[in-house]
Amino acid sequence: MTTPGLPDSRVNRTFRRSDPLAYLVGGMFAPLLPAAVIVDRAGLPQPAFGLALCAVLSAAGLVTAYLAGPAAGFTVTPDTVTITNPLVRYEVPRHLAEGFDQLDNLAVRLRVRGHRPIEVRALVPGLGTDRSRRAVSRDLDRLEQFLTEVPVLPSAGAPRRSRRPLTIAMLSVVVAGFAGVVALGASLGVFSGS
Repeated sequence: MTTPGLPDSRVNRTFRRSDPLAYLVGGMFAPLLPAAVIVDRAGLPQPAFGLALCAVLSAAGLVTAYLAGPAAGFTVTPDTVTITNPLVRYEVPRHLAEGFDQLDNLAVRLRVRGHRPIEVRALVPGLGTDRSRRAVSRDLDRLEQFLTEVPVLPSAGAPRRSRRPLTIAMLSVVVAGFAGVVALGASLGVFSGS
């Protein structure tokens, strides 16, 4: 229900990073898990190591595809601008969002009145693919249009920064998995020269 004289608070615009290279990496590594099960059933030497390695590589590919792709986003609502970077989320009261600056290295920052600018990772390719300045500028124009299109409700407060525990946990599990695979390989003698 809307209040007379105020814009509808349900109106919003969202932009998510889309990085084809990240999706390609995820697609290449995801099939390793079924391959690991086949290796385990084939009776090859050190099947536990092969299964563990394939499972970790599969998880790493999927986590990489997510973190380098849609984990970064930008949402504008009438009272908040939310910048979702892969490991951190910023919520900026709408009245403090002043616009964007594009740096020489294609990085984009949201100017926040009275506060430090905030990097918008949704416009930067996650795996370092070569995006042209024109493509970044086109996406930046969309974000600027979001700020113009979505009506502003009165808002108060200061920007808030919060960690994204789920993405941090996903990354931690992959790192711990690699450490576990190395430890398992060492205990099985996989890395010895004999």
